[in-house]
Amino acid sequence: MGDALTGRVLNIQRMSTEDGPGLRTTVFLKGCSLACTWCHNPESIAARPQTVWHATRCIGCRTCLTVCPEGAITHAADGVRVDRDRCAGCGACAEECPAAALELLGQAGERSWERLNSLFGNPVIPARKVER
Repeated sequence: MGDALTGRVLNIQRMSTEDGPGLRTTVFLKGCSLACTWCHNPESIAARPQTVWHATRCIGCRTCLTVCPEGAITHAADGVRVDRDRCAGCGACAEECPAAALELLGQAGERSWERLNSLFGNPVIPARKVER
């Protein structure tokens, strides 16, 4: 057997109806290198985890400003800003946000597989490279 393939899960979308007939669950991964001009998921291009802010969920408590170890989060007149150059993608802000207004996209390792397993109710085994 070859090395195990790994990936960072960007999103798990249930009840997908695009791209063909029927319903399916779609798993989006980070690090897409296709650079399609019609890309609808530009957040999937970078392979590293990214923190995103959802304005409609934010209650303005500013907890995220105090828990970020890199000081990558600031508050401006138009809302929360994440400095992508300073953000290490640790997810501390997302974990502490009481309103789930911050989300870490591209979780690695066991968190991703635990999430998949919880959705499907059965073990999801990471893909393995097949030697030919």
